[in-house]
Amino acid sequence: MKKSLLFLSAIVLTVLLVTGCGSKKVLSCSISGTQSGVKYSQDMDATFNGNKVTKIYMKMAFDISEFPESYKSTLESSMKTTYENMYKKEGSTVKVETKGNDILVYIDMDLDKMSEADKAALNVVDTKGTYSATKLDMEKSGYTCK
Repeated sequence: MKKSLLFLSAIVLTVLLVTGCGSKKVLSCSISGTQSGVKYSQDMDATFNGNKVTKIYMKMAFDISEFPESYKSTLESSMKTTYENMYKKEGSTVKVETKGNDILVYIDMDLDKMSEADKAALNVVDTKGTYSATKLDMEKSGYTCK
């Protein structure tokens, strides 16, 4: 399950980094579903400044209500380690917490503060495109965008 979600996150980050034109604009997209029997939701905001994405904010929620109580802290610890190892870079913050029956993962990236090596490690690359094209690509991938 973790590999699928990490792969999905990497794809989404790559798609989100298609650059936009014009002044500062925020593209907000969300998706929800079930992966390996776990319900999840993901909200993402990509801030376009001129012709590039400068910031990405993601909030992921994983419903763990079906898991035994004794396993929930293990899940949170595992997700914290996974996401911190993957996203904890210069210009990026990660927070993982449990609230009720959800494990919440918050990832906030300021791409202007990230090194090219860290962007490459996260599969975050700048490519040519527009805000509208990015929105269309996200919607084709199952996201609802506004």
